[in-house]
Amino acid sequence: MIHVTYLVFCSAIVYGCRAWVNFDGTTTPPTIRASGNISSVTRPSTGIYIVTFTNSMPDGNYVMNGNAIQVGAGNGPIISISNGTTPNSASISVTCTNDAGAVQNASIINLTFFSFIVNKGQHSHNKL
Repeated sequence: MIHVTYLVFCSAIVYGCRAWVNFDGTTTPPTIRASGNISSVTRPSTGIYIVTFTNSMPDGNYVMNGNAIQVGAGNGPIISISNGTTPNSASISVTCTNDAGAVQNASIINLTFFSFIVNKGQHSHNKL
C-alpha cells in the first residue's frame, strides 16, 4: 500500500461524489452490498426505489448516474429519476425499466451522486 500526502492551493469549487450505492433490487427490502453516505434503499413497488442519504445533499440540484444488470424480459435495464418526482436533499426516487418502458427489478443496481462541496466560505455554485 502506498500512502501519498499532497497539498493543493486553489480557490476552485470541488465537485465530488457525495454518495454511492450498490444494491440488490430483487430482495425485500433491497439489500445494500456496499455504499457511502446512503442510509437506506426501499422498494415501494416493482422497479421503484427510494434512496435516502445519511447526510443530506446541499440541495436537490445534484447529478445521479446509474447502471444495472437486467432481470426479466426485454433489453435494458434503464435507470432514471422516477417520473413525477423531484430529487430533494434528503432522498431520491429511482426507476428501473426495460427498453419497452415496463418497470422491473434488477439484481445489481449501482448509483452515484455528484454535487458541489462547500469549501472556504463558498455557499453557492456557478451555473454554466
